[in-house]
Amino acid sequence: MLKLILLFLLTTNNYIVCQPPYEPTWASLETRSIPDWYRELKFGIFIHWGVYSVPAYGCDNANAAEWYEHYLMDGRQCLLDFHAQNYGAETPYREFASAFRAELFDPDKWADLFQRSGANYIVLTSKHHDGFALYDTPFSPNWNSVEVGPNRNLVGDLFDSMRKRTNMRLGLYHSLMEWSHPLYVSDIANGTRNFPESHLLPMMRELVEKFNPDIVWSDGEWDRTYQYWGSTQFLAWLYNESPVRDHVVVNDRWDMNRPAQCERSCVHTVESEAGGFDPDHIWEECRTMSNPLSWG
Repeated sequence: MLKLILLFLLTTNNYIVCQPPYEPTWASLETRSIPDWYRELKFGIFIHWGVYSVPAYGCDNANAAEWYEHYLMDGRQCLLDFHAQNYGAETPYREFASAFRAELFDPDKWADLFQRSGANYIVLTSKHHDGFALYDTPFSPNWNSVEVGPNRNLVGDLFDSMRKRTNMRLGLYHSLMEWSHPLYVSDIANGTRNFPESHLLPMMRELVEKFNPDIVWSDGEWDRTYQYWGSTQFLAWLYNESPVRDHVVVNDRWDMNRPAQCERSCVHTVESEAGGFDPDHIWEECRTMSNPLSWG
């Protein structure tokens, strides 16, 4: 038995040594194939949830309730009128967090429902473009679901129930951008990279290490280049060092010119576009159940 154990250890060590690390370049990252397990999933459930579900309002042609904060900042008149009439013109978006209670949230019931649906995976918004995190994190102080609103770790509670009650794969959506984060606003004005270096990249590493997601679903890439986001640095870490490095799957939203930089190693994503995918690549089409179009 001892010889067998030693043989296994030696074989394992040799295998690890023989694997070259991925470099933070697209040429290197593109040598990684999408893990085979993803091809068998076929059907999943995307859960778009956050502070924006309190006003739950969109207007004009977009109708995207999850963009409520952006429309306030942008001065979209139809939303300004709605906001003034229902909450007061001077009420800041952040005050919605205290009303975001999630009091009916029962993760066990959610897990049972998802399992019965026939879905094989879920993706939950851990943080949308407003920066509100559905878990405890020092990178969003007083702007996360543990410190304000529900006072519970929504991501952790759901993942715990899913892992106990289902055999489904678990994914986390994470927005690269944050509309009103001071560092992000400053970077755009000054051509700096303080937001990704001090906030985004360490926050994403923390997210992966905390929850071990099977899928990392990036979004908000269209505003800046991959060089700004530090996308290749994060992906190299994800594939080389993270606890999910051997099986994790990522989508293609890492650069404003997507998917040009991420052809082979990323799942190509489209939204409510029947036939909008390239059949030569592994793809995912997301559709919202709401009409008119809104994700949150």
